[in-house]
Amino acid sequence: MKFFKSLFLTDRFFLTGILLIIAFVVSNFEEWLFQPVLLATLLFIVLSLFEIILVFGVKNGVRGRRDVAERLSNGDENVKRTVSYSCGRRVSF
Repeated sequence: MKFFKSLFLTDRFFLTGILLIIAFVVSNFEEWLFQPVLLATLLFIVLSLFEIILVFGVKNGVRGRRDVAERLSNGDENVKRTVSYSCGRRVSF
């Protein structure tokens, strides 16, 4: 259960699933549409599993750190920095 709580599924994921379901319903009436919809569904599943493996498959796959001052000022420039580590590679924002 802890694994499923750590997944962050966006609206785009659910919208794609809904569109695939609608496409399957339409493919009942238009037989030529079934094969492309089936291929798109398999591609969606494979890419979703691939991303899950990339993020959670490696022991320390994705880590992050955010550097912010303890108090932010309204009048001065505030320095904020986000550092992400992906499979040992450092990415800074």
